[in-house]
Amino acid sequence: MSNRIPLTDIELVDAVKSCTSCAWFWQGIKPYGPFPSFNWEEEFPEAIRNQPPQTNDPSFHEKTHTARAIGAEYIQPAVLRGCRKAPIMTVGINPNLSAFKPYDKGADFTYPWFDRNGSYAYYYRHASVFQERTNLEYMRKGIIKGTEIIAEADGRTKRMVRGMDHRWMEIPVQYADRDEETIYELGWVPEERAVVFAGDTFKKGDIVVAKTDPAKNTEMQLYAQAVGYYQRILPILNLLEKQMDIPEGSLEVGEDISMHDMIGCASPGWSDTYDIPQNRIANTCVKEKRFMFDQLIQSQPEILIIVSSSSLKMFCDGLDSFEASMDLTTKRPDSDEQRDVFDMMKETCLRKRYVSYPVNGKMVKTRIIVTPHFSYGSNFDNQSRFSVQAWEAFKNEYPGDYLTLKKANKIERETYNGYVPIDLKGDNDSIRDSVNPAAWQVLMGHHYEPQQLVADALYAEVEAGNLHYDNHTKHLKRVSGKCTFCVNDQWQFPEGCEYGKA
Repeated sequence: MSNRIPLTDIELVDAVKSCTSCAWFWQGIKPYGPFPSFNWEEEFPEAIRNQPPQTNDPSFHEKTHTARAIGAEYIQPAVLRGCRKAPIMTVGINPNLSAFKPYDKGADFTYPWFDRNGSYAYYYRHASVFQERTNLEYMRKGIIKGTEIIAEADGRTKRMVRGMDHRWMEIPVQYADRDEETIYELGWVPEERAVVFAGDTFKKGDIVVAKTDPAKNTEMQLYAQAVGYYQRILPILNLLEKQMDIPEGSLEVGEDISMHDMIGCASPGWSDTYDIPQNRIANTCVKEKRFMFDQLIQSQPEILIIVSSSSLKMFCDGLDSFEASMDLTTKRPDSDEQRDVFDMMKETCLRKRYVSYPVNGKMVKTRIIVTPHFSYGSNFDNQSRFSVQAWEAFKNEYPGDYLTLKKANKIERETYNGYVPIDLKGDNDSIRDSVNPAAWQVLMGHHYEPQQLVADALYAEVEAGNLHYDNHTKHLKRVSGKCTFCVNDQWQFPEGCEYGKA
C-alpha cells in the first residue's frame, strides 16, 4: 500500500501537460507527429465553451470558428474531459491519434497546443463529443515544393498502406489510360508530414500526395468532428432520460459524464499492430505516475465505467491502496484465457460491484461498470454471443437452425478474442418464428442488450438515491466534496463554477 499523497486537480494539470516520462513517446525520434496545431490569443476563448449541440450522428462535421495556426507540434498528454464533479466517469486506454492516417479520414485533424495551464484546463473542462479538424486548403499552404506527386492522367486512388512503425507510405493509383496500377512510394522525416490530397478520383495534373510542413501564424478554420468513441454513451443517456422522465438531451458528455484515460499520451491504437511497448508505458503512467487514480480520488464519482478489457487490466494492475468488492481479473476462472468483456458487462450491470479508496481518512466507494470498447459501434448492438466451443455445440445440436441463421446473414465473423456474435435484436427479432423454440431459448440465454443493460444499471443508482436530477442546473447533481478546478489562485474561468462547488 502506497503512502504517497495524491496530486490535487491543479497539480494534475501541470503534471500531466508537461509529462515526458515515457522515453518511447518523448525521447529520440518521436514515433508520432508533429501534427498541425493551433491555439488562441485569449486565455479562455468563448469558442471552447460554445460547442455545437451534442449529437448521435457519427458523420457530424460542422464549421465552427477560427484559431491561430502555429505550425506543427507534438500532442500534449490529456487530462480528464469534462466536469471534475460529474457523478459518472468513464475511463478508457488512451486518446486516439486520428491524424495518424494521412488520407481523407485523418489528414486534416488538428490539435490544440497550450503554453498556458489555464487555457489547457479550460479546453478539457469543456471537451465533449467533438474533435477539431481543419481542411485540405490549410494543408496545401504547407506543401513542401518539389515533393508533390502529380497525377499523370485522370484516375482513382486505391487502398493506401501507411507504415505502422515507420514514416513510409505506399500509394497505389489506377490511371484511366492504363491497365495496370501505378504504385508510388513516399518516406518522410519527423519535421515533415505526408498528406494524400487526391480524393477517390482525381484529374490529370492534380496533386495526389505531397510532403507538408504546416503553415504558421495564419488563420485556421476549425470544424467540429463528431467522434464515435465519445458519442457511444449518448444513446445510453437517452434511455436513462426516459427512465428518469426528464427532457431528452438534458444529460450530456462533459457535464453529466466525464471521460478519462488510463494513459495520457495519444497513439493510433493499442494493439500488437503498432510497435508500442504497452507494458512499459502502462507501468509508467498507471503504476508510477498514477494520474488517473489521483483524478479518481479528486472526483469521487458515484459510478466509474471502465471501457474495454485492456482498460480494466490496467486499472486492476494499478489498484494499490484501492479495494475492489469483486475479482476484477480479466481472465476466465478455469483458464488463462480472457473473459468475454460482455460477460463482465452483464455481471457488473446486474450485480453492484465497487472499488473503495481512502480520502482524508475515510473510505469512499465508487460503483464499477465494465463495458466493451466505445470505439466500435457494433459492440453496443443487441446480439447473442458464443464462445467458439459453445457455438460448435449449438451447431451440432441444432444444425437446421444454424443453417437458418447463416442464410439470413445473422452470423458475424469471430471477434479477436474468440467469440462469435449473432445479429439478433431480441425476442422480437423477425427470424424468431423460423427457429426451433428450444434453439431460440439457447440463443436468448446468450443474448445481450448493451445499451439497455448499462442504462438500467445507471437507473438503479437513481432508485438507490445516488444519482439525482437537478431542476435548477438541468443536469445531474454533482458529487460531494469541494472543487477548485474552475476557480483557484492560478486561474479563474470567466463563468466560474456553474454548480456552486467553487
